[in-house]
Amino acid sequence: MIVDEAYCEFNTLDDPDASLELLPRHPNLVLLRTFSKVHGLCGLRVGYALCGSDEFVTAVNQVRQPFSVNALAQVAAAEALLHQDEVASRVERTAVERLHVEEALAERGLDSTDSEANFSWVSVGDRDESQVVAGLSRRGVIVRAGTDLGGPGNLRVTYGTREENDRLLAALDEVLAEVPNP
Repeated sequence: MIVDEAYCEFNTLDDPDASLELLPRHPNLVLLRTFSKVHGLCGLRVGYALCGSDEFVTAVNQVRQPFSVNALAQVAAAEALLHQDEVASRVERTAVERLHVEEALAERGLDSTDSEANFSWVSVGDRDESQVVAGLSRRGVIVRAGTDLGGPGNLRVTYGTREENDRLLAALDEVLAEVPNP
Protein backbone atom coordinates (compact mmCIF):
# COMPACT_ATOMS: atom_id res chain seq x y z
CA MET A 1 0.00 0.00 0.00
CA ILE A 2 1.34 3.41 -0.97
CA VAL A 3 0.33 6.60 0.85
CA ASP A 4 1.20 9.91 -0.82
CA GLU A 5 2.22 12.31 1.95
CA ALA A 6 3.46 15.14 -0.27
CA TYR A 7 1.65 17.75 1.82
CA CYS A 8 1.93 16.16 5.27
CA GLU A 9 4.12 18.92 6.71
CA PHE A 10 1.30 21.45 6.15
CA ASN A 11 -1.02 19.53 8.49
CA THR A 12 -1.67 21.72 11.52
CA LEU A 13 -4.34 19.48 13.05
CA ASP A 14 -2.26 16.35 13.63
CA ASP A 15 1.38 15.41 13.93
CA PRO A 16 2.64 15.07 10.34
CA ASP A 17 4.80 12.16 11.46
CA ALA A 18 1.99 10.18 13.11
CA SER A 19 1.91 7.80 10.14
CA LEU A 20 5.46 6.64 10.91
CA GLU A 21 4.04 4.49 13.72
CA LEU A 22 2.31 2.38 11.07
CA LEU A 23 5.50 1.25 9.33
CA PRO A 24 6.64 -1.43 11.83
CA ARG A 25 3.14 -2.95 11.88
CA HIS A 26 2.62 -2.96 8.10
CA PRO A 27 5.52 -4.34 6.05
CA ASN A 28 3.62 -3.64 2.82
CA LEU A 29 3.28 0.10 3.59
CA VAL A 30 5.24 2.79 1.77
CA LEU A 31 4.93 6.47 2.68
CA LEU A 32 6.00 8.83 -0.11
CA ARG A 33 7.26 12.29 0.80
CA THR A 34 8.79 15.08 -1.20
CA PHE A 35 10.97 18.14 -0.90
CA SER A 36 8.87 19.83 -3.61
CA LYS A 37 6.15 21.31 -1.45
CA VAL A 38 7.04 22.69 1.97
CA HIS A 39 10.78 22.76 1.24
CA GLY A 40 10.27 24.63 -2.04
CA LEU A 41 12.44 22.37 -4.19
CA CYS A 42 9.81 21.51 -6.81
CA GLY A 43 12.07 21.97 -9.83
CA LEU A 44 14.62 19.51 -8.49
CA ARG A 45 12.28 16.50 -8.30
CA VAL A 46 13.61 15.02 -5.09
CA GLY A 47 11.69 12.96 -2.59
CA TYR A 48 11.91 9.85 -0.50
CA ALA A 49 10.04 6.75 0.56
CA LEU A 50 9.61 5.44 4.09
CA CYS A 51 9.10 1.70 3.93
CA GLY A 52 7.64 -0.92 6.22
CA SER A 53 10.10 -3.55 5.02
CA ASP A 54 13.64 -3.83 3.72
CA GLU A 55 12.39 -6.21 1.04
CA PHE A 56 10.51 -3.39 -0.66
CA VAL A 57 13.61 -1.19 -0.69
CA THR A 58 15.63 -4.02 -2.23
CA ALA A 59 12.99 -4.63 -4.90
CA VAL A 60 12.83 -0.95 -5.86
CA ASN A 61 16.61 -0.63 -5.98
CA GLN A 62 16.75 -3.55 -8.41
CA VAL A 63 14.49 -1.83 -10.97
CA ARG A 64 15.06 1.90 -10.54
CA GLN A 65 17.30 3.82 -12.87
CA PRO A 66 20.74 4.63 -11.53
CA PHE A 67 21.38 8.23 -10.54
CA SER A 68 17.64 8.96 -10.47
CA VAL A 69 18.27 12.00 -8.26
CA ASN A 70 21.00 14.33 -9.47
CA ALA A 71 23.78 15.65 -7.25
CA LEU A 72 22.35 19.18 -7.05
CA ALA A 73 18.98 17.85 -5.86
CA GLN A 74 20.69 15.68 -3.24
CA VAL A 75 22.70 18.60 -1.88
CA ALA A 76 19.64 20.87 -1.83
CA ALA A 77 17.55 18.23 -0.01
CA ALA A 78 20.28 17.63 2.58
CA GLU A 79 20.56 21.39 3.16
CA ALA A 80 16.77 21.74 3.42
CA LEU A 81 16.75 19.23 6.25
CA LEU A 82 18.97 21.57 8.25
CA HIS A 83 16.34 24.32 8.11
CA GLN A 84 13.32 22.93 9.94
CA ASP A 85 12.81 26.40 11.44
CA GLU A 86 12.03 27.67 7.94
CA VAL A 87 9.66 24.76 7.38
CA ALA A 88 7.76 25.66 10.55
CA SER A 89 7.63 29.31 9.50
CA ARG A 90 6.41 28.42 6.00
CA VAL A 91 3.69 26.18 7.42
CA GLU A 92 2.55 28.94 9.78
CA ARG A 93 2.47 31.55 6.99
CA THR A 94 0.54 29.17 4.77
CA ALA A 95 -2.01 28.41 7.49
CA VAL A 96 -2.57 32.13 8.10
CA GLU A 97 -3.03 32.78 4.38
CA ARG A 98 -5.28 29.72 4.00
CA LEU A 99 -7.63 31.16 6.65
CA HIS A 100 -7.49 34.62 5.07
CA VAL A 101 -8.45 33.30 1.63
CA GLU A 102 -11.09 30.87 2.93
CA GLU A 103 -12.79 33.67 4.91
CA ALA A 104 -12.69 36.01 1.92
CA LEU A 105 -14.15 33.32 -0.33
CA ALA A 106 -16.95 32.63 2.17
CA GLU A 107 -17.76 36.38 2.19
CA ARG A 108 -18.19 36.08 -1.58
CA GLY A 109 -20.48 33.09 -1.20
CA LEU A 110 -17.91 30.66 -2.56
CA ASP A 111 -17.26 27.30 -0.94
CA SER A 112 -13.78 25.95 -0.49
CA THR A 113 -12.64 22.59 0.78
CA ASP A 114 -11.23 22.15 4.25
CA SER A 115 -7.55 21.96 3.50
CA GLU A 116 -4.42 21.04 5.38
CA ALA A 117 -2.20 21.71 2.38
CA ASN A 118 -0.90 24.77 0.58
CA PHE A 119 -3.93 24.76 -1.73
CA SER A 120 -7.65 24.10 -1.71
CA TRP A 121 -10.51 23.54 -4.10
CA VAL A 122 -12.82 26.49 -4.67
CA SER A 123 -16.28 25.92 -6.11
CA VAL A 124 -17.37 28.30 -8.85
CA GLY A 125 -20.95 27.07 -8.55
CA ASP A 126 -22.76 26.78 -11.85
CA ARG A 127 -20.49 29.29 -13.56
CA ASP A 128 -18.54 28.20 -16.61
CA GLU A 129 -15.29 27.03 -15.05
CA SER A 130 -13.26 27.58 -18.21
CA GLN A 131 -14.43 31.20 -18.41
CA VAL A 132 -13.42 31.81 -14.79
CA VAL A 133 -9.99 30.25 -15.36
CA ALA A 134 -9.50 32.25 -18.58
CA GLY A 135 -10.62 35.49 -16.90
CA LEU A 136 -8.18 34.98 -14.05
CA SER A 137 -5.41 34.12 -16.50
CA ARG A 138 -6.00 37.36 -18.44
CA ARG A 139 -5.45 39.16 -15.15
CA GLY A 140 -2.18 37.31 -14.51
CA VAL A 141 -3.60 34.92 -11.93
CA ILE A 142 -3.00 31.25 -12.64
CA VAL A 143 -5.21 28.57 -11.09
CA ARG A 144 -5.83 25.00 -12.18
CA ALA A 145 -9.18 24.03 -13.68
CA GLY A 146 -10.95 21.33 -11.71
CA THR A 147 -12.14 19.58 -14.86
CA ASP A 148 -8.52 18.89 -15.82
CA LEU A 149 -7.92 17.32 -12.40
CA GLY A 150 -11.15 15.35 -12.04
CA GLY A 151 -13.10 17.95 -10.04
CA PRO A 152 -15.27 19.88 -12.50
CA GLY A 153 -16.81 23.11 -11.26
CA ASN A 154 -13.84 23.82 -9.00
CA LEU A 155 -10.58 25.70 -9.12
CA ARG A 156 -7.39 24.47 -7.51
CA VAL A 157 -6.02 27.55 -5.80
CA THR A 158 -2.54 27.56 -4.29
CA TYR A 159 -1.96 29.97 -1.41
CA GLY A 160 0.83 32.49 -1.72
CA THR A 161 1.83 35.65 0.06
CA ARG A 162 -0.78 38.10 1.34
CA GLU A 163 -0.14 40.32 -1.67
CA GLU A 164 -0.56 37.41 -4.09
CA ASN A 165 -3.69 36.17 -2.34
CA ASP A 166 -5.26 39.64 -2.32
CA ARG A 167 -4.46 39.90 -6.02
CA LEU A 168 -6.27 36.59 -6.57
CA LEU A 169 -9.31 37.82 -4.64
CA ALA A 170 -9.45 41.14 -6.51
CA ALA A 171 -9.15 39.36 -9.87
CA LEU A 172 -11.78 36.86 -8.79
CA ASP A 173 -14.18 39.70 -7.95
CA GLU A 174 -13.76 41.11 -11.46
CA VAL A 175 -14.18 37.72 -13.11
CA LEU A 176 -17.26 36.78 -11.08
CA ALA A 177 -18.88 40.05 -12.16
CA GLU A 178 -18.26 39.02 -15.79
CA VAL A 179 -19.20 35.34 -15.47
CA PRO A 180 -22.55 35.19 -13.71
CA ASN A 181 -23.85 32.19 -11.78
CA PRO A 182 -26.86 31.08 -13.89
